[in-house]
Amino acid sequence: MASSLTTRLAVGLLFAVFANQPSYSKTQTVKILVMGDSISAEYGLKRGTGWVALLESRMAESVNWNEKPKASSKNAQNATNIIAPQAINTPPTGQNSIKLLPNFSIVNASISGETTAGGRSRLAALLTLHKPSHVIIELGANDALRGLPVAAAQSNLNAMTQMALQSGAKVLIVGMQIPPNYGQDYTQQFSAVFGNVVKANQSAKTKTNNAVALVPFMLKGVADSPEYLKLFQADRIHPTESAQLQILNNVWVVLLKQLN
Repeated sequence: MASSLTTRLAVGLLFAVFANQPSYSKTQTVKILVMGDSISAEYGLKRGTGWVALLESRMAESVNWNEKPKASSKNAQNATNIIAPQAINTPPTGQNSIKLLPNFSIVNASISGETTAGGRSRLAALLTLHKPSHVIIELGANDALRGLPVAAAQSNLNAMTQMALQSGAKVLIVGMQIPPNYGQDYTQQFSAVFGNVVKANQSAKTKTNNAVALVPFMLKGVADSPEYLKLFQADRIHPTESAQLQILNNVWVVLLKQLN
């Protein structure tokens, strides 16, 4: 009797554990398409040092940690040598790791100077070509720098979100803010655009599966840092290499919920 009860409890426990895991199959590939501007295109940075490259490293570390927790000491040493530059990216904890994610790829389709209109015109073809499971949209800053109508930027971002959702992808909108010298009304209207797009595309279904999410401010901890002068290039617009990890962290905390 006791043995039978123990067996049933063990089976129940295993069921509960696996029932709460994401539904990735061993053959499924998570593909992230990044639609961004110069901040995501590594403007002024060494190749491979921008936040998108750091995202790829972080996901690889998370996958390796979950898939290979008992690596030999020799392999572990080799892995440490390979990922040493990004060693601080991902503490090996459940809070920061991706569960049961067998493989992934990232397509960075970001272009320096890109506007929401440009992103909108390119997205359909990229969705068809790459068939992403997740789309990160980091656009709008160049619209503001050019003083383009806020309503047009919101319309373009809304159209991109709907295209991505209709293709079956989850969407992460990355919010941006602009300096107050653009005028209080324009600044406030622009800042509200990103949240408006998320709200407009949230339904009972998208809320349940976290299909549309928002990073409130991409440069949080950078533009508002007491050391912000050290975190921007000479143009005071583009973040330096030392700011990329903070940018990644701002995106990661929201993206991780969509991945898990």
